Amino acid sequence: MIIDKVIRKQIAITLKQIQKYMKDITDKEIKLTLRDLDDIGKLVIERHNNSKKKINQYMKSEISLSFLGIVCIAHFSLAINQKEDSSRPLPSSWIKSEQQPDPNYIISNLLVHVTNHSLAILKLVCNGLDPSARVLLRVLNELSWLTIILSADRDKIVLYHKAFQDGEEENVWYKHFRLKNLNKNLSDIEKKLGLDVDQELLKILKENREKAYKFYSKYLHNCYSNIMIQSYAQSFENEEHLDFALFGKETVWSLDTLNNLNWILFYLIGILIPLFKTMHNFIPPVDNELWRYTVYLRHLFTEIYLYVIQLHERNGLFLDQVSVHSSKKS
Repeated sequence: MIIDKVIRKQIAITLKQIQKYMKDITDKEIKLTLRDLDDIGKLVIERHNNSKKKINQYMKSEISLSFLGIVCIAHFSLAINQKEDSSRPLPSSWIKSEQQPDPNYIISNLLVHVTNHSLAILKLVCNGLDPSARVLLRVLNELSWLTIILSADRDKIVLYHKAFQDGEEENVWYKHFRLKNLNKNLSDIEKKLGLDVDQELLKILKENREKAYKFYSKYLHNCYSNIMIQSYAQSFENEEHLDFALFGKETVWSLDTLNNLNWILFYLIGILIPLFKTMHNFIPPVDNELWRYTVYLRHLFTEIYLYVIQLHERNGLFLDQVSVHSSKKS
């Protein structure tokens, strides 16, 4: 893990100095060596490899689904920001300022971060770092909601860009993009897309956004209960056994993390094309290869997501409430 030759040499020199100093003042030796640090690095790698084996053994379907969703979002990012105007869902003149950034470029870049955050969550889970994945899941929730709102609302994307120009990002965020505002904006969009035919669904979506935001904020803000509990990992083989999670340890709790990741991807992937059609009168052009692949991947991910949900229900596995209720209603 310590791979820089110059740093390794300096560590060896510094260790000798510390050892001499400690022996002079305590008459006791410190036997820490560079090889000991290398052994700790090997231990970290070994723990991560063991975690990957267990996660791959017990969560094959969730991991496969996550990767499929990540690939689909990546294609959306590429398809939205093509050069041809006919391939761009948002009006290029939506933001009128001196810089006049194309709003498609902004949405495309937001989806780059959705893709990369999702991939990071998947890798953290596989390495046994579930609490860290949940911190990022809180960020991803907010980012996916923001992407939808900025894609649908010209005033919001203008504010989002103008805040950067004016150095007012923090104030604008607090005023316009807090949970209360995000949730209201999303509910309004859902109604425009026709989801208000099922008021129960709208209620569930809104409530679950609030629950998810508050739940994962506990990880982001290092709440006492999370710090104390998540320093351990519940075993797959024995639910009553908790392993010390230093350097990472696979845990059955990662099932909830991956289910929520997959729900975020399912919701975002499902809503973007109907949003483009309803708000911007944009239908992905069939003669555009990148959009064709994006549409195919969207359909594929949606079908496999619902298939995995059915598998879970058939096997009696615990699923996150958001995923279960919403997939049934979709």
